[in-house]
Amino acid sequence: MKTARCLLALLPILAASAAPGTAAPVEKVGAIDGAVSAAVTQQPLEDVAISLENTDVSITTDATGHFHLDGVPIGEHRLLLSRESYLPTIVADVVVTAGRETQVSATMQESVHLKEDVTVHASYFSQPEGVTTGAYSMSYEEVRRAPGAVGDVGRMIQSLPAAVVRDDQRNDIVARGGSPSENLILVDNIEVPNISHFGGQGASGGPVTMLNAETISDVSFLAGGFPAAYGDRLSSVLDVNLREGSRDRFQAEFDLGMAGAGLLLEGPLGSKGSWLFSGRRSFLDFIAGAWNITSVPEYANYLGKAVYDITPSNRLIFMSLGGWDTIRLDVDPDDLDDAATSSFDDVGWRGVAGVTWRALLGENGVSTLSLSHSENSFKVDAWDSLLNNQLVEHNRSRELETTIREDLTFRIGRLGSVRAGGSAKRLGGSYDYSAPVGQDNVFSTDATRINALALDEHVTTWSGGGYLEVRPRLGSWATASLGGRIDRYVLNNATKVSPRAGLTFHLRSNLDLSATYGQYYQNPPLILMQAFPDNALLTPIRADHYVAGLTFRPEPDLQISLEGYTKRYFDYPVSTQFPSLTYADAGEQVDVSNYMMPYVSQGRGRGTGVELHVHKKLSGRLWGQVSYAYSRTENRALDGLWRPSTFDLPHVLSVIAGVKATRSLELSTKFTATSGRPTMPLLPESYEQNRAIFDVAHANSERAPSYQRLDLRLDRRESHRWGNLVTNRKNVLFYDWNPKKREINTEPQLTFMAIGGINVEF
Repeated sequence: MKTARCLLALLPILAASAAPGTAAPVEKVGAIDGAVSAAVTQQPLEDVAISLENTDVSITTDATGHFHLDGVPIGEHRLLLSRESYLPTIVADVVVTAGRETQVSATMQESVHLKEDVTVHASYFSQPEGVTTGAYSMSYEEVRRAPGAVGDVGRMIQSLPAAVVRDDQRNDIVARGGSPSENLILVDNIEVPNISHFGGQGASGGPVTMLNAETISDVSFLAGGFPAAYGDRLSSVLDVNLREGSRDRFQAEFDLGMAGAGLLLEGPLGSKGSWLFSGRRSFLDFIAGAWNITSVPEYANYLGKAVYDITPSNRLIFMSLGGWDTIRLDVDPDDLDDAATSSFDDVGWRGVAGVTWRALLGENGVSTLSLSHSENSFKVDAWDSLLNNQLVEHNRSRELETTIREDLTFRIGRLGSVRAGGSAKRLGGSYDYSAPVGQDNVFSTDATRINALALDEHVTTWSGGGYLEVRPRLGSWATASLGGRIDRYVLNNATKVSPRAGLTFHLRSNLDLSATYGQYYQNPPLILMQAFPDNALLTPIRADHYVAGLTFRPEPDLQISLEGYTKRYFDYPVSTQFPSLTYADAGEQVDVSNYMMPYVSQGRGRGTGVELHVHKKLSGRLWGQVSYAYSRTENRALDGLWRPSTFDLPHVLSVIAGVKATRSLELSTKFTATSGRPTMPLLPESYEQNRAIFDVAHANSERAPSYQRLDLRLDRRESHRWGNLVTNRKNVLFYDWNPKKREINTEPQLTFMAIGGINVEF
């Protein structure tokens, strides 16, 4: 059992050990193929001058916005894009490998808001269109090479000041004190409930991602104050854009690492499109016998994307992502250091498929229509060794979402743009969940188990909404975003209106002052609303965001941002059995069993913070970022007392630095330090009943020791890449009760791990 738990903890590190480098062919050149479009309308831009920095190579885009460069030397390059009436743009981190074609998709923003006598230099940084504050963008290469991220988008986000690292074992995003369940995840405009393996019911993260970093084009993370186009989430938006497959030739890539093997295939789809397929399978189960291990995590995943241009103005994009995972943990009664007393079988499946029709509407508009379907399946059985291995939990759940979504954007000359749209979602749940002898609840001093549950429900419901957003340009000195959305939740017969507003003052060409306000709503999890009759009366949770900040770009490759925020939560589900317990603390739970109880929508929450982010892009040999955040987050349940949230980490510091020692050799490091995690003290009854009973009346009144971690990484692009994970102290993951020793048990996080892998391209 203990060995299996360690393997599950190391899974994200092992899974990334084969992140790509190349076994280089004889050729020392490659190609760049790409397209340039307008940021607002997505219209292809003709006659964009494209220069390969530090070379004499240049080209212009054709009528379709397309360009192609052959004979490009291998290595990292930067493209300089320039065109009349548009801001000059630098596309950094364009990695060219031998004998292969690198895909680039770039957008340019209009420069109509600038004064005529102002000279604008090309910048490495861009702001997502219509977003005023709390936005962070990163390229594929920044995700790939980040130390400690192991090619995982979620772990890369954890390096930003608006998110925190709470657990070495998981990639959950805690955005400005909000629960991980409050994040919206989009992949190519398709909503994905969870992009990670071994994700619990209601969670949005897990130990290892299903996304192959090699398929990512770019990532945007909106930490708060996001515009009206995004609904049904309270805290943040993670927007992942996948790259296209090669339209020129068939390409393949195989990687082999310590935990599994992966394959990436791509090629043209006739003369008008492309396709891409990625698959990965762990193989720890195949070698478990040789290691004398009886319980190991297993998983497999796939990702597919196809693009087809019906006409120059109409494009179809298909995307599908999915995977399964399984683990069986068996209790070892002779292992006194292992506090677990329950064995369980856990099999999960999650998948999503969607198609998007993008249509250009004349020269000033674009329509994006998406249809998608997602499924999450959970199969869990647990047996308690203290009850003669009696079955104590049985879960056969299947959750489905079918969504149709339409977004329209129109540019109104030099005045700005208008965006409008709507969506309808059919939600289904099939729940066969039982706790036949009740829960040995960690919040209850009752020696007998409570909340015996036999849930056998099939539910189908609908939700939908629409939004309107106007983005006027207020001369050369300011831009604004004004709008709102209306959402309808059929299950609880609720209609909610959410105003949103943002304003940016352009104090100088490289200095902006911004502020946003918005209301946000999200329904509680479907299974929670079905578990007990009273829970059917739960209402959508509300959050209000107030954000203001400064952004300064002293150099094209350097950006400094300072933001302050206040969040207010209303109508959060709180327990009627335990007056100090709120569901706001349950967002990263692997298992929902301890939180299956009656609730009412009377909880409150509040959070404030200030964040500093200094970001240096790779323009020469050095790159890195410094992130620091000070924040406080509190929740209030039925007893009316404000308590620190489970996600309250007052001080969070992250420092990343990298240097390109040679053309193919790169060294990087990351140091992370945070305040200790809030914890609940144990009641004296824990000793009397020989089980964990938390003093929920003093929830989060204590803290674990502060967290510190150091990551070191070494990359060699032409042959191998390997990295080291080093932690210079024994960080505490959590405290639990060990009934075998009748004492408190300390579960540590990772201490030291070295990884390596190889990748072959052909």
